[in-house]
Amino acid sequence: MSFLVTLALTVVVIAIAFAGFYWLGVPSYRLTEQNLAALLEQTLAGSATASDWEVLAGFMIHHDEQLEQQRLRLVAIAEREMIADSNPVRLTATGERELHQQLQLLRHSTTS
Repeated sequence: MSFLVTLALTVVVIAIAFAGFYWLGVPSYRLTEQNLAALLEQTLAGSATASDWEVLAGFMIHHDEQLEQQRLRLVAIAEREMIADSNPVRLTATGERELHQQLQLLRHSTTS
């Protein structure tokens, strides 16, 4: 009897989840210029974590090719200039200059 109750409750929970996804939509995360700018600001301020950069490195941007190219440039800078095993994330002086330049480009692209 308890097996049937467990099975019924499982089916109900799964049905509610599917209904929620159907009516509310599947959760999605869209990276924007503002998200990238915030990450750069946090990094330059010394408060970004390694996890923040790992998400950026692993999250492809399909909806905006220019933003994807920007993400790839940031990942390349991080791979070259990030100081290993630092948390919060720290970069070399060259890396900080490059991030600052990329931040200026992002700010310019969001205002124009």
